[in-house]
Amino acid sequence: MSEQGARRHVRAPADDLRDLHEAADLDLQHAAEGVRDVLGYGVVAVSLLRGTGEYEFVAVVGPPDARDYLLGTHLAGEQLDRAIAAADVHGRVHYVPRGRLPDNGPRWASDAPRTGDPEVWSPDDELFVMFVDQTGSVRGHVAVDHPPGGRVPTVTMRSQLEAYVERMVPVLLHADSLHRSDEQLRIAAQARRVVRSAITRLDESDLLDAAGADLADCLRADEVWFHTEDPRRLLRHPAGAGTDPPSEIVERIRVMADRAWRGQLAVVVEDERVLPEGSGSDGWEEVLGFLHGVGLESMLLVPVGAGVQCLGAVVGVRRSGAAEWSDLEILAAQDLGRDLGSALQTARFFERERGHAAYKQQLIATIAHELKNPLTAVRGNLELLQDEVAEQPAATMLSDRIGRATHRLAVLVDNLLTLSAVDEAADVRDGRSVDLAALVADAVEVVTVQAGQRGVTVSVDAAPGARVRGMPGELEHLVVNLVSNAVKYSDDGGEVAIRVGAEDRDAVLAVTDRGIGIAEEERGRIFGEFFRSANPRARTRPGTGLGLAIAARVVERHGGRIDVQSTLGQGSTFEVRLPLDR
Repeated sequence: MSEQGARRHVRAPADDLRDLHEAADLDLQHAAEGVRDVLGYGVVAVSLLRGTGEYEFVAVVGPPDARDYLLGTHLAGEQLDRAIAAADVHGRVHYVPRGRLPDNGPRWASDAPRTGDPEVWSPDDELFVMFVDQTGSVRGHVAVDHPPGGRVPTVTMRSQLEAYVERMVPVLLHADSLHRSDEQLRIAAQARRVVRSAITRLDESDLLDAAGADLADCLRADEVWFHTEDPRRLLRHPAGAGTDPPSEIVERIRVMADRAWRGQLAVVVEDERVLPEGSGSDGWEEVLGFLHGVGLESMLLVPVGAGVQCLGAVVGVRRSGAAEWSDLEILAAQDLGRDLGSALQTARFFERERGHAAYKQQLIATIAHELKNPLTAVRGNLELLQDEVAEQPAATMLSDRIGRATHRLAVLVDNLLTLSAVDEAADVRDGRSVDLAALVADAVEVVTVQAGQRGVTVSVDAAPGARVRGMPGELEHLVVNLVSNAVKYSDDGGEVAIRVGAEDRDAVLAVTDRGIGIAEEERGRIFGEFFRSANPRARTRPGTGLGLAIAARVVERHGGRIDVQSTLGQGSTFEVRLPLDR
């Protein structure tokens, strides 16, 4: 009876499943006690084959030191295989005489005296019975020690032991089925944790870092490697452990991953075992040679991809002496490869979008800055020209037209620079406490002349206490844009009503006009950059199509929301809600 690895105890997640486990474990204990009571063996230990390829002792009858040593420990599959190869076999009963298997790992042995008499039982002797399921697959074994009379069991006694174990098989298989369900639940729960962690990450490196530890737990891997394409790289978890594979091994992993993705298969590489056989695993001897050279025993390679594209691979590796990869682990890893592929593709999409947005922002800022200087020169020279042609009506009319066009261009440049500045601005949490009512008062003063020229009345209903935290300059742009828009799109002699207040946890700014309104099909687009309405009445009002885009950007950066209610021909209400600064 041997021990390898640490004790592992897995609890079922549901109470009813836990109760079933307790009942099955009790049945196993009673079955082991039956071997002791009926057949007279002093020590009886029952093992079940785990998904890791190890045999875990789940029921032990005998002296306290035997129970303490054996219960919950694991016997490596290859250790039992060596014992089977060295045994005298009678049906399913295996007897290994002392000395025939001199070194088969750590084991429990009684302190009974050793003797040279081959008929007298020695603590170094081994006797066990394998049991199988309905398909003939081995599911565990029953090992015994201290036979009755202290002598090596006869052929008859071995037959009796085999017959008794055969009667125990239904109990053993029932317990085995419950424990296998436990393993499935464990893998499923850890796989869900991997996926949940991955899908919340929109940065590729962050995604792979977060998935590493959970993947190692799920696959019981000593290390996890991530090979990715575009960019081509290999990341390892835990970082800095072990030896990085050389470039030729990384290339071999890349080729194997690409072929495995086309076949939707995982590749297992370990001593005397490579799955699947064929072209998908070409070059596994080179990989296995590298693994052995750095103290590793085996590798499970799972392709990661989406659609027809292989994006890389997850590689789990185990150190020497570890168990084989189980079917449950391989199947779970294949599902994870597809799930991680989808998450990785999403992260790369967002990274590309961020890159495009950064490029667009830089392009806008550059163009606006480049236009600023020539515009200043045009306006300066225009003023000189207007002085020169003051007495010439035709020239004055032309210079006024140039002046208006220059002003519109200057407004566009200023708005572009504002939009760029909002994109590049610092964290709003580092801003100041701002009185929203004070910003509204300043905005009304800015539009006074424009409103007065067209007979538009502007009224303000401002309650105290509407303070928000943020960037004063950005919030000023927000308020001025909304108020000036309301005046601009009002009819002559119209009204603009502004309300400021605090509701629940929000500061609220509502700007209402009785102007031309917005068509229903356009409301979802008005906050986009450079959007201009198709309404002919709106087309007569000058604008750059950036004011509402800037307003929406400011609101988003400050953790708020902006909504619009509008009826074509009757007016609009823009409502902004921002978190109160308490």
